[in-house]
Amino acid sequence: LSAPLSLDFGSMYSPHAPGAEYHSVVHPGGQAPKVEAFDANARGGMSRATFDLPNNGKWTRAVSLGLLTDDLPVIAIQDTIAGGGDRTWQLNLMTDELRTAEGPRAVGQPFTLPAGITALEMTGQRWAKHAAQGIDGMLYLVTPTPRPVEIAAWKHNWHPATEQYQFQRANERGFEERQLLLRVKGDGSLRAILVPYYKGQKPTDLKVMLEGDQVIVSAGGKSLRLTQDGRMQTPH
Repeated sequence: LSAPLSLDFGSMYSPHAPGAEYHSVVHPGGQAPKVEAFDANARGGMSRATFDLPNNGKWTRAVSLGLLTDDLPVIAIQDTIAGGGDRTWQLNLMTDELRTAEGPRAVGQPFTLPAGITALEMTGQRWAKHAAQGIDGMLYLVTPTPRPVEIAAWKHNWHPATEQYQFQRANERGFEERQLLLRVKGDGSLRAILVPYYKGQKPTDLKVMLEGDQVIVSAGGKSLRLTQDGRMQTPH
């Protein structure tokens, strides 16, 4: 959709973020990744790998991409943790606000995800030169048990002069890179389904449902299915 949805912490030189706290990752981080599956086709693809964790733990991450329509992508991140112990699941989001059915969720104010599917509406940042002024989206979190959640934030406003000038020309504002950081705590598995769309153009019939261990995403009379191991059945 030609607009940023999530970036790694991208400061130049300073501030430096050597740990996991500002990156999209399960913390503590893994070692010795083993790619187990990869698939690509005209309407999407997937990749799955397993990482060794301390104390004989395992972290398996499957990332999938599918297109319901040419302007409605579906991105799935599905994590399974084995080996016990609390983990913190983290995701950077280039959004100005996250909302649940109860309203906006403030930075630094924890809340709890119920078991099942929780929908969070993402209000994306404005990009002046983008045809739709940027993107918004929905984030669906699928958890087998209730999970504590908090929203943090980070930003920086320094880059070399050339990049600052390019940013100002493209966005009609001074350079600033900022993101919300979603943190979900707990053990076991977590599935995140992101559905970005052009700003202000949320499909009225967008739905995400559970059917057994499969997640079904539908809109515009089309649907796709996600298995827990990352496989995605895309519309044709």
